[in-house]
Amino acid sequence: FRNTGTAELLIIDAFSTCGCTVPEFSKEPVSPGDNGKIDVVFDATNRSGLQNKAITLKTNTPLREATVWIKANVKSNN
Repeated sequence: FRNTGTAELLIIDAFSTCGCTVPEFSKEPVSPGDNGKIDVVFDATNRSGLQNKAITLKTNTPLREATVWIKANVKSNN
C-alpha cells in the first residue's frame, strides 16, 4: 500500500475474525508517499470456492480503523 496522506501512517494492529486468516505488518511508521506492506497468510484447509476475508487495520488516522478485503478462489486438487 502507499501512504497518500500528509502525515506518517502507523498501523497499530491488524486482525481478522477468522483464525484461517493471519495478517503480519511492520510496526514502523510509513512516511507520506512511501509504500508499506501487510502480509496475509490464508489457510485454505477444508475450504473451497470463493472466499472473502476481512482484515481490520487499527491506525493513527482520524478514522482509526480501515478494512481490507482478501478474495480467493480455492480449487480442489481432486
